[in-house]
Amino acid sequence: LLVFFNLRDNNGCTILHIAADRSNIELLSYLLSLFDAHAELAAGKGEWIDQPDDQGSTAMHYAAFRGCL
Repeated sequence: LLVFFNLRDNNGCTILHIAADRSNIELLSYLLSLFDAHAELAAGKGEWIDQPDDQGSTAMHYAAFRGCL
């Protein structure tokens, strides 16, 4: 699972960035639930969620911009 969260597209976006950018609340909820279900992810939860893309935006920025918060 750790490798999955480290994957990035050409703009430096993670799966969290992409889900937030597409306003996919169901996928965001599922991905965030994985952090609580897996100890290796839970230990670095904030670190994974706060990773910026190449422009310095986090998944939270994308979610806020799209009105998902």
